Amino acid sequence: MPGIKPPLGCGSAPAPAPDPPPGRPRARRVVNGDLDTPGWCATDDHSSSTGPQRAGCRWREGAGVGARERVWTRERARREGVSIRRLVGGREYVRVLPGTYLEACWADDPLSRCAAVAHAAPTGLLSHWSALLVHGLPVPLPSVVHVTIPLHGPRPRWVGVRAHRSGTVHEFELDGLRVPGAVRAWCDAAATIAGPDRSDLARRPQQPDLADLVAAGDALTARRPGTAVDVGNLLRLRPAARGVATVRRALPLLDARSESAQESRLRVVLHLAGLPVSAVQHVVRDRAGRFVARVDLAYPAARVAVEYDGDHHRDRPQWRHDLARRERLDALGWRVVVVVAADLRQDPDVVVTRVRTALAQAAR
Repeated sequence: MPGIKPPLGCGSAPAPAPDPPPGRPRARRVVNGDLDTPGWCATDDHSSSTGPQRAGCRWREGAGVGARERVWTRERARREGVSIRRLVGGREYVRVLPGTYLEACWADDPLSRCAAVAHAAPTGLLSHWSALLVHGLPVPLPSVVHVTIPLHGPRPRWVGVRAHRSGTVHEFELDGLRVPGAVRAWCDAAATIAGPDRSDLARRPQQPDLADLVAAGDALTARRPGTAVDVGNLLRLRPAARGVATVRRALPLLDARSESAQESRLRVVLHLAGLPVSAVQHVVRDRAGRFVARVDLAYPAARVAVEYDGDHHRDRPQWRHDLARRERLDALGWRVVVVVAADLRQDPDVVVTRVRTALAQAAR
């Protein structure tokens, strides 16, 4: 409509998003490490940041980039020439909090909802899993937005928002969103995890577990090699903080060599089931010392490899490469257990049984 500015990122017939540079994946919504398995919001180097998949929206790479631009209020609508009737009563915007709207095509995007909460609660800062998401770390698809407010500040009581109270928190601003440091956010996220029973082997919808915490910690450790030291220093400063016991359980499980969130989750599932510690990104060589393959997880003494295959392994060239690679491993006497996202999501106990059986057969 002439004279009226359309909402940012939306439109009836947008130009297609440009292809990413070589070697960079197109930004896309990725769940559980695959495009067809709900429950995971991966924002690491192997799976780009989340975003909606509706007509009229463009993908944007990078956690938090442009998220605040998607938040609208009556004041902004007046300033930018959008009628209040169009904002409140049309289909282009969705009310997500009192007085706060999102462009409709971004209404289900976790980062956009974090930006809306940040705008509506200016005295607080995004924290816990929401802060990890802003930091660009792999997290489970959030059912709530976490925000930490000052001890004596007003506590927001909004659906889909979980408010926490805390004293002084060293904060940073990333793409216009205020968050604590990644190490503090990771430790805080541990406080939301249930106890250490076998039930956390099977994903409960939208409820984080220890494997989720380790997956985020692996990515953080790969980014910051001193993460374990930083976590230890923080625990000494906050020995009675909630979640400390969970942090101490997760810390020895972190491994910067893990190359995806689902690979991390697989490793934790096997650990919690009592299987031996596996080698991460193990290099297999032939008898002459020549490189044969690098496998996700391995039990070298038993010659058992465990591989997580994400969605990209469905491509025909990748499938052919995987087939030839596994034939070379088989020729050297290696057993390969292949796991996909549906295995971890639907019945991780079956994954454990398959790996345990492979180890038992190798021992004969």
